[in-house]
Amino acid sequence: MKDPDSAFAQIDFAAMYLDQMNKKARSTAQQKAQDQELVDSGVVSSLDLDAPNKAVEEYNKGNSLIKAQKSKEAIKYMQRAIVDYPKFVSAHVGLGLAYVDQEDTGHARSEFEAAAKLDDKFPDLSAKNTGQKTLKRARNVKLIALFLPCAAATR
Repeated sequence: MKDPDSAFAQIDFAAMYLDQMNKKARSTAQQKAQDQELVDSGVVSSLDLDAPNKAVEEYNKGNSLIKAQKSKEAIKYMQRAIVDYPKFVSAHVGLGLAYVDQEDTGHARSEFEAAAKLDDKFPDLSAKNTGQKTLKRARNVKLIALFLPCAAATR
């Protein structure tokens, strides 16, 4: 026969454990709801939410470089993010914007079209982001930052 105190300790432990599991489930549900809001608003593609951490890290480095007006350096990080996760819509858009800043409209258009093909809910930016007017505006870091969607949070 078990000691009553040890039985109560076991019940207390089980209650704490189940409480933690319940909190984690609620947190996961909240994260899913936030993710869905981002997808519904068009800020992030649903495909981006599945990007592995390594791809997100590369994307974030590239994004920081674009904001710092170092688009030539950003290209390699965006390319790495895409190699790590070819369905990374935001990385294709970021790479396209880096190409726009480098005045490489052919590659930019290709990346914008790739993003649109991956996720038909995501706007095709190829036509509106490769004109001369956009080339001039793309050099403005603030404008680039507005166009780049947020990366999925590192999990």
